[in-house]
Amino acid sequence: MKRWTALGGMLLLLLMLASCASQPPAPAPLEAASPGSSGQRPDGPVAAAQAPATGGHLDSEDAILADLANEPPPQVIADPLEPMNRGIFLFNDALYRHVLDPASRGYKTVTPEGMRLAVKNLFTNLLFPLRAVSAVLQGKFERAGQEIARFVINTSLGVGGMGDAAKDLFDLPAPPEEDLGQVMATWGVGHGFYLILPVLGPSSLRDGVGFFGGAYLDPVWYLPVGFWEAAGIKSVDWFNRYSFVEGEYADLTAGAVDPYVALRDFYLQHRIRVWEE
Repeated sequence: MKRWTALGGMLLLLLMLASCASQPPAPAPLEAASPGSSGQRPDGPVAAAQAPATGGHLDSEDAILADLANEPPPQVIADPLEPMNRGIFLFNDALYRHVLDPASRGYKTVTPEGMRLAVKNLFTNLLFPLRAVSAVLQGKFERAGQEIARFVINTSLGVGGMGDAAKDLFDLPAPPEEDLGQVMATWGVGHGFYLILPVLGPSSLRDGVGFFGGAYLDPVWYLPVGFWEAAGIKSVDWFNRYSFVEGEYADLTAGAVDPYVALRDFYLQHRIRVWEE
């Protein structure tokens, strides 16, 4: 009980920080400049870059600039802890490439895909409370109903959730993932700032609070075992899931000039896409 009380106090403090953390100002939209009375082209590097080689057609330049002005500003996230984040990134990078990737390849060699999928389905089914509660807190009641229906069907007909009977027998596919980070985003809480967690990878202050807060809705942590035993069970789940995406991290960072920035941008776009689903 003391462990959960301390965790709850820490999450409350982090949530307050996330609510107060300032987001970096979005870049101002580029305004289309109109030619002056001299008839010259608009000044600025963008205008110069867009100027036709023949030197004419100001209307075309104005149209290009107007299109640029209507483009939504790129999404950004504050990264005041970049030196620390880069250190953790280097640790994770070495861990993924030299430990987890080889171990995952060996695991896939000796473990049939059907068995790995059954383990993944089992833990996904167990995490039903987190997804259902998160959907309700966002007002997605139909999605919450789908989660309940899938849980009942897969638990009863899918051998405790190892099989996806809801999809196979009733054509009820899994709805998009829901978590407490999405809940806070729906409630207007910003990212706060960027974080890289050891082993777990990229996150933000808001999504980190949501991740650890989700422990209260994860049945694994309520099993009649000790903390480290429960952590070991969660590690099995995490490593098994990693076996399905092994190699994607290397592909993402292979051609990047700065892999740290590439991973940060990928994480931000991924969270935007998840929140919009």
